[in-house]
Amino acid sequence: MRDFLRAEWAKLRVMTLEEKWQYFWEYYKMQFLIIVGSVAIVIGLINVWFINPARSEYFHVAWLGDLLYEEQINELAYRLEVIVEDPSRQQIVVTSYTATYDARVNASLQVRFVANMTMGSIDVFLTSARGVYEIAGQGFIRPVHDLVAALPDWLLFLADEDRLLEFSYYHGGEYTFDVMGLSVAGSPLLAELGIDCNDLYIALVVNSERVPQAVQALEVMFE
Repeated sequence: MRDFLRAEWAKLRVMTLEEKWQYFWEYYKMQFLIIVGSVAIVIGLINVWFINPARSEYFHVAWLGDLLYEEQINELAYRLEVIVEDPSRQQIVVTSYTATYDARVNASLQVRFVANMTMGSIDVFLTSARGVYEIAGQGFIRPVHDLVAALPDWLLFLADEDRLLEFSYYHGGEYTFDVMGLSVAGSPLLAELGIDCNDLYIALVVNSERVPQAVQALEVMFE
């Protein structure tokens, strides 16, 4: 290695600056590009991991109601941001999985839905009574007892019998009868966003542990 370096240095000493650059680019171009690429990747990872990390999900709402405008979905997520503990690192996600008139978009939504359910990202559904019945039969949701139990006193009207969606559904080879949805009809926030909530229920995803966040979201919807 020492002899190689001496030979290279001897060549460079008699070259002009332009000749040195041409020599370097001809023989060391690949090594140089690899080093530059590696440095760029390291800088990018440092930026993503430490300087500007992507915001994690504080709460994820899956919309399965009527087809909404993208602006309504984004505004709902924005209005719910007030419950986030650290907005610089956490965020509210509201994703619509309602079928559209575009088959390709529907296929993409289905793939995203399966991925998010598999990863346990989704916390609650906002959907119609029929939607609650369908996703209950697929085993996607659980009874809302712990959500009802966590409601503050001023929201206890949401636990009125006429607001609880109770029915018998078939899943896992047997029939189950329980309260699977909680009506959000009359929500001032949803009405302000132009969202019809007369037949709209909140349902808990089977493996979500974010019941406190669900309660916070209901507080924002009804304040």
